[in-house]
Amino acid sequence: MGNTFVDTEALNIDRFISSPGDFAYLSGSIIEGFGNPRSDIDVFVVLAEGEGIPVPVAEIHDDYYVDFEIYDSKSFGTTLESVSAARGADHHTVWTLPKKDLDLCYRTAIGEPIWNSAAFHEARQVISREIVAEVYENWARLRSAVSEQLARLYLEAGLPEMSLLHARQSAIHAIEAFLAAQGEAYVSPKWRFQKLARQFGEDSIEYKLAWNITFSNCLDATQYLAMVEGYGRRFNPLGVSPHVVTDILRPNLREAVATYTIGSQAYILTESRSIRPLTLMDAWVVNQLPLNHTIDQLAKDFCKEADLAEEVGRTLVLRLIAKLEQDGSLQW
Repeated sequence: MGNTFVDTEALNIDRFISSPGDFAYLSGSIIEGFGNPRSDIDVFVVLAEGEGIPVPVAEIHDDYYVDFEIYDSKSFGTTLESVSAARGADHHTVWTLPKKDLDLCYRTAIGEPIWNSAAFHEARQVISREIVAEVYENWARLRSAVSEQLARLYLEAGLPEMSLLHARQSAIHAIEAFLAAQGEAYVSPKWRFQKLARQFGEDSIEYKLAWNITFSNCLDATQYLAMVEGYGRRFNPLGVSPHVVTDILRPNLREAVATYTIGSQAYILTESRSIRPLTLMDAWVVNQLPLNHTIDQLAKDFCKEADLAEEVGRTLVLRLIAKLEQDGSLQW
């Protein structure tokens, strides 16, 4: 769509500029083709000599909003390079990418320079639509798989409301992964139906199935989860193995010294002497690991249970730590 209805001179970009290496560009929905004359205007300013975190600025120009996002060139370049390097990388690297970094990279890839075009194009050399699409596809597939597994666990635990919540998240990410595989990698589920319509048309089976899986409110948790699983098999046939899901989530448990049962609830005790409940996903991860792997990665005696009374609160935690130190179960 370009910037045909954006008066770039009225934005007064020069007030931010202090160095010959500074540049600015337009991006967002108006550039992608989803916006309208009343859409927000997204302006990105990159300062060659600035340092620190991005500083957002919001203004009103005539009858439209303008959002300025201001970056220093070092953090901006690091973000673009990290996403580019994630192309073909292992699942841990892709999983840990912040969504905002993917979003910035895609907006940069489609951006239109409005100040210092040469500096903009030089900075953008490391990223492209194709790179972001590939990384975003893998990123979304991993999140869809983890949410789907959580939906199963909550359903098995008799918590259908939580199962539905995670199944819906799985569906959203599954749609995003499918679209990214088709080159529609604008990093925002907000526009998923515009992306589907542009790629396939509103009368297509792709559009209708995505609509049904998003807005099916009359199904119970079991039916809806089956629907999500079926969608994944059809549109994301590569899938993600349980082994990968386990491997992604295992680092969450590495600080664990041991688990202990207090009443009916299992807890993880960490090296920092904090205690937190063992979640359904924690328990699932532990059950997927071989015994020697559990010992190596999680704890010296991770599965040991302490025979403690059914108590709650800070006093319980202090008593637990004291007991462990006294009997030698816990070594700092």
